[in-house]
Amino acid sequence: MRRAAVVLAIVLCAVSACGSKPSAVPQPRPTMAKAALEVKAPHRPMPSAPPKGADESPLLNNALYRAGRVPAVNCRFPAGRLATKATLLKFGQAAVACLDLAWRPLVSRSAVEFRSPAVAAVKVGDSTDCGEVEDDTSAFYCSADNTIYFDWTLYVEGEHSRTSVQVAVIYTMGHEYGHHLQELTGISDAYGERYRQKSGDAQLEQTRRSELQASCLASAFFGANQRTLALTGNRLYHLRWHEDGGDAAGFPRDHGSPGNNRAWSRAAFASKNPASCNTWAAPAKKVS
Repeated sequence: MRRAAVVLAIVLCAVSACGSKPSAVPQPRPTMAKAALEVKAPHRPMPSAPPKGADESPLLNNALYRAGRVPAVNCRFPAGRLATKATLLKFGQAAVACLDLAWRPLVSRSAVEFRSPAVAAVKVGDSTDCGEVEDDTSAFYCSADNTIYFDWTLYVEGEHSRTSVQVAVIYTMGHEYGHHLQELTGISDAYGERYRQKSGDAQLEQTRRSELQASCLASAFFGANQRTLALTGNRLYHLRWHEDGGDAAGFPRDHGSPGNNRAWSRAAFASKNPASCNTWAAPAKKVS
């Protein structure tokens, strides 16, 4: 979530005395995902061939969609207070290790070489292989070095409850990992080609398809690992708050409406299957 939206959420919560409503821990708004368009991806094996006569686009007929349901896995997360760069980084790395366990077999069944992304805790002004961390960016995936970067200063326990911080970091890693899956399976490259062929609102529609898919893939993992991640009660409420996000007022419409974010996320949470996440084949109204 861009910082302006974070401030707005805090003000609204204070005015409405929202009580148990999740505190305004940022939702990932990976505005630097455009880096995938600017950096030549390393060579890697292509996904297995689609059925005869099918569209061979990695967007529309990707082997990941046929790889099956995301498995439930056993994961360990560090205990203790999440109030420093070091502790937040360790928690983020643990979340990605959990995502690796779940997604590795599906990526392998897609005939693609599996690589785990790195995780880096940064702050505004820090340099990365995809440019400087900007003031309106809470997290992004960089294809140049296969790294998930997140602004750790926005995820500090004390300013927010422990539950809200834990769930926010898990959600952020899940969403950015979705972009990593897109990179591994050729979706990012194909998206880049589409994006360059369009302009204006048509480009924004392609970006929304990419972002909605990343969130959808994250929710397939959350649904499969609801018990592992203890996503019940208040923790599930916090996750739903993130899943129901979307375009922020005053910013480009690049992430989709809250209703469409909710629809894609809920479907994948229930199915536990990336087959529910083919946003590229959906009509425009489903990705508005």
